Amino acid sequence: MIQRAAPCLALLACQAPTPGTIVGNPGEARLTTGDASGASYTNAFLSVESVTWTDCGGATLDVPVDGTLDLLDPVILQAPAGTWCSLTATPAGPLWAEGQGDGGGTFALELDLPALTLASAGATGLLIEDAAVVIEIGAPGWVDAAALGLVEGEVAQIAPGDARHDALVAAAADSSAVYEDDGDGVVSEAERAAGAALGGADEDDDEEDGEEEE
Repeated sequence: MIQRAAPCLALLACQAPTPGTIVGNPGEARLTTGDASGASYTNAFLSVESVTWTDCGGATLDVPVDGTLDLLDPVILQAPAGTWCSLTATPAGPLWAEGQGDGGGTFALELDLPALTLASAGATGLLIEDAAVVIEIGAPGWVDAAALGLVEGEVAQIAPGDARHDALVAAAADSSAVYEDDGDGVVSEAERAAGAALGGADEDDDEEDGEEEE
C-alpha cells in the first residue's frame, strides 16, 4: 500500500491573488490525469510546487501551489489572466497512484515526474479571461493494464529503477496537455476533439503531421 501525505486543504493557488500580481479576470485550472486503459484508479495524488505560466513574449508568472493535489477530485487552482504560450507544472514529489485491473490484479505507482512544460504549437497561445482549463497529466491510456503486466491476485509495484517506471514517465511527459474546459473539471469528448490548447511532445508531433498531410 502506498504511503502518501494527506491532500492539501489550503492551497496558496486557491487563495485570492495578491493585489497588483495579476491583471484582468483570472480563470480556473484543475490538475487531473488521463484515464487508465483496462484498469481504474482507486487514488492518484501529485505534490506540486508551482505552475509557471509563460506568455508569448517570454515573460513568466509563477503561481505557487505547494500542496498535494488529488488528481481524481481536483481542486480549483488559479489560472492567471492573459495569453499564454506555455506553462510548466513543477512537481514537489512523486506521483502516487493505485488501482485495479478490469481483469484482475492491482497496481501501485510511485513515479518521479520531471517538470512538465506544455506549449502552444501556434503563435496565438491560450487566452485566459474568466475561463477554465484542465491540465491533464498523461493522455487517456497512458497507464495501461497490459503494459503493467497485471496478474490476478498480485500487486504490480512500480517505482524508480523499474523499466516500467521510465516508460510511464515518458508517456506522461509526452502526452500531457491543457484543454479548454466548460468549468466542470472534466475533459469531455467534444473538448478533447477540439484539440489541446497547450501540449507536450505528442501534441506537437500530431500538429506537425497534420500540417504535412495538408
